[in-house]
Amino acid sequence: MTKDQETKKLESESTMAEGTTGSYATMSLDENKRIVMCKDHGVIDPKNIIEQLARYCVTWIGEWMKTLEGYKEGNWEVFSKEIIHEFHDQDITYKIHHQDYLQAITKKPHAWDGNIHAYVQEYTTIASTVQANGRLDEFTKMSWFLQGLPEKLWNKVIDKAKLNLSDDMLPIDFRKVVQYEGNKKVFEEDEMKQKEMEKLVEAPKKTASFVKTEESELKAKAKSSDSTNIEAAIKKMTNEFTNLALAMRVQSNQIQGNSDQYYMLQREGSLKPIPNYPTNVTVNPTTVQENTQLPVNPYLAQNGSPMTGYSSACG
Repeated sequence: MTKDQETKKLESESTMAEGTTGSYATMSLDENKRIVMCKDHGVIDPKNIIEQLARYCVTWIGEWMKTLEGYKEGNWEVFSKEIIHEFHDQDITYKIHHQDYLQAITKKPHAWDGNIHAYVQEYTTIASTVQANGRLDEFTKMSWFLQGLPEKLWNKVIDKAKLNLSDDMLPIDFRKVVQYEGNKKVFEEDEMKQKEMEKLVEAPKKTASFVKTEESELKAKAKSSDSTNIEAAIKKMTNEFTNLALAMRVQSNQIQGNSDQYYMLQREGSLKPIPNYPTNVTVNPTTVQENTQLPVNPYLAQNGSPMTGYSSACG
C-alpha cells in the first residue's frame, strides 16, 4: 500500500468515525444513503459494514455492538434496527430534518441564563432546515419559538420585532394567539390534575360504599336470623301451651269420670274396685286413700311434661 493510499484510508476511517453514534444511526435510517456512504468507503458486503461500524465506534460502543444478535448473525437489517433503537435520539441529521423534534425543544423550560442563547441557535438552525423542506409555515415557526422562551420575554420579543405574520394580523393579535396557546397548556394541565383529584375522591367513596353494603348485608342476615329464631320460639311455645291445655283437659275428664263412678258405686253399696284403674286400696263409704294411682296419659308418657318443655323453650 502506497503512502497516498494509506492516507486516503485513514481519512475514510476518520470520516466514518466522525459523530460516532449519530452518523451510524443515520446510515441505518435510509437505505440509499447507507449504500452511497458504504460505497464511498469501499464497503459493500453487509457483514463488512457491520464489522466496520463496530470497529470505528468509540471503544465501549463497539464492544456493545458485538453483543447484538444482528452482529453475531451478520444480518444488517436486524443490526441496523438495533442501532436505530439505541441511538436515534443522538442522530443530529435526523433531528434537523424533523418537525417533531423542533416542537419538542420548545417545551423544555429555559431560564434567564446562557441556555437561552443555545436555545435560539438550536431552534433557528433546525427551523430553517424544516421550513426549507416545506414542512413549517412562518406563523408556526414564530409561535413555537416564543413558547420556548420564558414568559417574561414574550411581549418584549413581539414588540421589538413588530411581528406581523400576515396583512390582517397585528402584533397585538399575535400576542393574543401566543397567550391563548399558553393558557391552553395551563388548562390542559389543570384538567389532568382535576381528573387525578376526582380519582382520589372516588376511591374512598367506592371503598366506603362497599363497606356499607357489606355491613348492611350482615345486619340484614342477623336480623333475618333473629326473626326466624323468634318465630320458631313463638311457634314452639304455642304448641306447648296447646299440649298443656289438652293434657289438663284429659286429666280433668278422667278425674270427673272417677268421681261419677265413685258416687254410683256408693249408691249401689258395692265395694268393687274401679274398672281399668290399677289401685292398691279399698273404697269404703266414707274415705278414699290418697295413694290412688291415676291412669297414665299416653301423650305425656311419650313427650314428657308440657311445663318442662315450655321452660326449656323460654330458656
